[in-house]
Amino acid sequence: MNSPVSQIIKQLVTFDKTIVQPLYIQVAQQIVNAIQRGYLDKGSKLPGTRILSQLLNIHRNTAVAIYEELASQGWVDIIANKGTFVLVPEETTAKIKAAMARARQVRIRMYFSFFLPRDSREALRRKVVAAQSTMRKRRRQK
Repeated sequence: MNSPVSQIIKQLVTFDKTIVQPLYIQVAQQIVNAIQRGYLDKGSKLPGTRILSQLLNIHRNTAVAIYEELASQGWVDIIANKGTFVLVPEETTAKIKAAMARARQVRIRMYFSFFLPRDSREALRRKVVAAQSTMRKRRRQK
């Protein structure tokens, strides 16, 4: 409970139960700010949900919701029976964006291939299929 990450979270995270915004969103945004400002490094292990709930005096289900929100936004990776670890989404999303851009270019070529001879269209279709399978593989690796 006295880990450096726990101390950082305890110092940086504050919330107001009287405002309309849900508590788990307030805390998740503050943890994102801590990651963006460099207080929490990539690969840092965040405290478990029970410890987080004790640190912030919140219900454990709220702590679970906080981590799920961070995971859905790509800021943390939740590994069962191991823990929750900080990610840097800019690095992971940059690869996905590059693959999507390549696939988009191929789709545009495919659209205009209607005017090409049949052999060229078939070669282009194979490129589209290859680009799509590459994107699927990268998503699975993530």
